[in-house]
Amino acid sequence: MMTNITYMEPMPINTVNALEWMERFEVGVEFHTSVLAVTSDAVRAQRKKQLLIVSMGTQALKELKERLLPDKFEDKSYADLIKTLKTFCPTADGLSCEFSEMRQKHSESLTHFMNRLKLMAGKSHSGGSYDKLVRQRFIHGIKSDSLRAAMRAQLQDETLITANDCLEMAMQNERSELL
Repeated sequence: MMTNITYMEPMPINTVNALEWMERFEVGVEFHTSVLAVTSDAVRAQRKKQLLIVSMGTQALKELKERLLPDKFEDKSYADLIKTLKTFCPTADGLSCEFSEMRQKHSESLTHFMNRLKLMAGKSHSGGSYDKLVRQRFIHGIKSDSLRAAMRAQLQDETLITANDCLEMAMQNERSELL
């Protein structure tokens, strides 16, 4: 049975169904690219990326963009996007999903929130992406809309900033909001 990408439902996020959706997407995209007689690997990868973006739905695309910050999804390869999308899917122990849902609590300090993120990231993520994941989740999970917006604006220009630098920037912004 062929999967027609045109009629796929939007990608569910933060559920085990996201993996199943990606599997069906792969089957559909292989069908579409073979029908289009795409032979060049570069063109094939670009078409797969375009079909993915169009097929995933607005909520999943919004989440994808937020998880890639400060990078833009347009600058990422198809393989990079798939790797990021797989972080939408909870692991067997649920840590990945729990990490992706973490938000600063009402009376929680920025420092305590960062420490909780680092603790959870240490359990669920390893490797070179640890700091980037913590930084992204920290910014996305800040409870203050104005502080989160200020952090995103500042990080548009910063490419190599650590999670600890991000915490310092947030605390400076928070202090200036109070003045």
